[in-house]
Amino acid sequence: MVLEKYNSIEDAGIWPNENNLTSNSHDGRNAIGNCVNGLSNSAYGFRWKYLDNSLEYEEWREINYKNIFGEEILIDKNTMYPI
Repeated sequence: MVLEKYNSIEDAGIWPNENNLTSNSHDGRNAIGNCVNGLSNSAYGFRWKYLDNSLEYEEWREINYKNIFGEEILIDKNTMYPI
């Protein structure tokens, strides 16, 4: 059962602060983020989950590392780390 929906963890992090469960939204955001990422089972007595992890509408582009680092960088396509 879904009790409430938020557009982001940033938005969800405000809820604990407004309900006097934490002193600031940063702490709320961290606790909820840990929960949705599997680092904890609950935050503030609730389970928090992403409803849609779909990347269907995301736009992916190649990164030109030369523009970022000023030199050509070779990337391992399996790990996505520099070689």
